[in-house]
Amino acid sequence: MKMIKHIFNDLSLRGKLVASYIIIGIAPLLVMGFLAYQQISNMLIVQESENMESYLIQAKLTLENEINVYDNLSNYLSYNNEIKNVIEISQTNDDKYQIYTQYRDILDPTISSILYFHDDLEAITYYVPNLKVDYANTLVSFQTATDQFWYDEVMSDSNIHWFIQDQTIFSIRKVYIQSDMTAILYIQPNFNDLMATLTSSLPDNYGVNISKNGEQVYGFDSFSNPDMISTVDNIQNSSDYIYQSSEVSNSNISLNVYRPKSLAVNNLNPIFASIGSTVAIVAIATMLALFLISRYIVNRINVLADYMQKVEKGNFNISLSSDSKDEIGELIRGFSQMTGRIKRLIDDLYISKINQKEYELRALQQQINPHFLYNTLSMINFKAIQANNPDISRITLSLAAFYRTALNRGNNICTIASELANIRAYIDLELMMHDHSFDVVIEVDDNLNDYETLNLILQPLIENAINHGIDLLEDKRGLIRVLGTMADGIVYLIIEDNGVGMTQDTIDTILTTNSKGYGVFNVHERIKLFYGNDYGVHMESIVNQGTFITVIFPARKFQLKEQ
Repeated sequence: MKMIKHIFNDLSLRGKLVASYIIIGIAPLLVMGFLAYQQISNMLIVQESENMESYLIQAKLTLENEINVYDNLSNYLSYNNEIKNVIEISQTNDDKYQIYTQYRDILDPTISSILYFHDDLEAITYYVPNLKVDYANTLVSFQTATDQFWYDEVMSDSNIHWFIQDQTIFSIRKVYIQSDMTAILYIQPNFNDLMATLTSSLPDNYGVNISKNGEQVYGFDSFSNPDMISTVDNIQNSSDYIYQSSEVSNSNISLNVYRPKSLAVNNLNPIFASIGSTVAIVAIATMLALFLISRYIVNRINVLADYMQKVEKGNFNISLSSDSKDEIGELIRGFSQMTGRIKRLIDDLYISKINQKEYELRALQQQINPHFLYNTLSMINFKAIQANNPDISRITLSLAAFYRTALNRGNNICTIASELANIRAYIDLELMMHDHSFDVVIEVDDNLNDYETLNLILQPLIENAINHGIDLLEDKRGLIRVLGTMADGIVYLIIEDNGVGMTQDTIDTILTTNSKGYGVFNVHERIKLFYGNDYGVHMESIVNQGTFITVIFPARKFQLKEQ
């Protein structure tokens, strides 16, 4: 409750009016509409379920009557003594002519008479053991039945068993020819004729699945949309269907009738759509009236809030005044005076603080007379060459290259290629001072050469790696690696060494404290001030293993700007 009160208090005045209207007016109306829809939907579903049950009872009785006809026929054929005698002769008599005479004079007339009066029958077949002579599809060898999927079930009892497979329906049973002799009787009605008794009375948008022992064997429907067709397992395990099921007597066959609930309540949609449209129009009209009233009441407060948002985003160049003598007018004038004072403070303090670091660096650069320095170094190089002293010449050239790239003609921005030239010159000087006691590897993607960077940001990091990492090694040769790559519009320049490393507390101190000289902290601050707080220097280190420093800033193509 406290949280709701807190949220309500944080709303604007217009928001409070709108929220009150929604809570008091709209919400109860929506709840009542939802409950009414649910109640009527449930009533329609119950009614649909009753209609479905009525169809299911009718369909079941129709199918049971059809099955009873064929069951009676099966009983007749199973106990027909003339047919049994013919089968016994076909098993025991070796005279094929006499067997054929029995087929022609007794079996044929009996079967033909049955097929005449039951024109929907497609096959009547006896599977007979020890059969001497097959007779068309009427008498066939018992051995052909032993591999059928229905064999074990039929031989387990004396009942009539019904099966449906691949749009074929048939009944099978055991027939006792002699006390020690059993045959199988197979009767196959026309599948389409039998199913027509069910499909002809099927209402629109109904589905029927026929299953045996819980497994679906056939299905038909009257859906206008094929996507609504479903299976027995799905409708039994889903709440999206109205579902009725009943087992057909003496068959182990079940009829499963189903219909999606969405179809049952579709008739409600136009009614509720009309009611919803009316309610929506009334709600919109009321909201419009409420908006106009609230706008009249809180218009000046909204204007003041808009200016506050601009100030919040850093825009203090605003002009706001009011001639009103009420509380809102006093608030507007007070806010305008306050923003003016804040703007002056920012101009005096914040901006000067931001530029301070750049002024310090430029002051260092301007203390050096580059022309005098370059001329002096050039003369030293010339004298070294005359004296045949290549080491002094190399030192002089490296020093000249270092200062030329460091001073950068007074510019704060340079290319990454220029920055790499600066550290190469610096590394040459350090290697000569350290008698080449450590190794340096530079692997920077050439594609970065034309991208911009703040100048003189890598040299302090190289110096830090040498003085506080490599120089303190005692048991191995030092190695410094300079790597560079770009990913997702970000440049990553990496200084890695295998020096003595440092603790996390030391890293935190380096990145948050302005150490003596132009060090890692200054590089970190310069990058953040120039590119934003998302960029800067990231350090990782493991004691006695080394340090990993990453310089991160946005990838921008270099454009020369004189400063």
